Amino acid sequence: MDPEDEEAVATAMVLSALLKPQLVGTNLPLPSLLSENGKVPEGSLVALVICNSECFKSPSIEQWLLQASQQPSCGAIPVITNDCFLMPSPTLYETLRATSVLEPTDFQNYCRAIKALFNEIAVVFMPQNYSSTHEELQLRANYAAVRMRTALKPLFQKVKLLEASVGFKREVSAYSAPSEQREIARRSDDDNEHVDE
Repeated sequence: MDPEDEEAVATAMVLSALLKPQLVGTNLPLPSLLSENGKVPEGSLVALVICNSECFKSPSIEQWLLQASQQPSCGAIPVITNDCFLMPSPTLYETLRATSVLEPTDFQNYCRAIKALFNEIAVVFMPQNYSSTHEELQLRANYAAVRMRTALKPLFQKVKLLEASVGFKREVSAYSAPSEQREIARRSDDDNEHVDE
């Protein structure tokens, strides 16, 4: 969740409170929220990523998703928290490139992590909707707990698969600065040479 977005923080707190009784006695630790300068703990097994319309522009989300994608055991589940959320697309990557302060390689990895995140079916959890009832929220939290307890493919593995995908390299490079595009093309050519050998 974007720590600067009060609605996202409140949503994460409600979901966390509803999940805790579901996870007692499992091999998963009880959920915790990351603070603005926090880091994804080493050895994390599951990350629930609170997603709203502007979340991927958050510097904290950038860092946390990159950290989670570098941990070999950490799966990730997207949690959609408002009706305005749009699934990631090439337009999103273009928008992110304009605002991101990440280095070109880190930006590529961040885009891969976003795409890999949505290889999982998202959980929808919207406590702020006037029509949401406690029973409905509990049902959705139960679903999230079941998903957390199932074997998730680590985000790290999914990102590595995307890293090998030439098509995704081109998709991301189209939204990079010209100097970044040259570097991406050079690396892609180097990768292709290694494949040909």
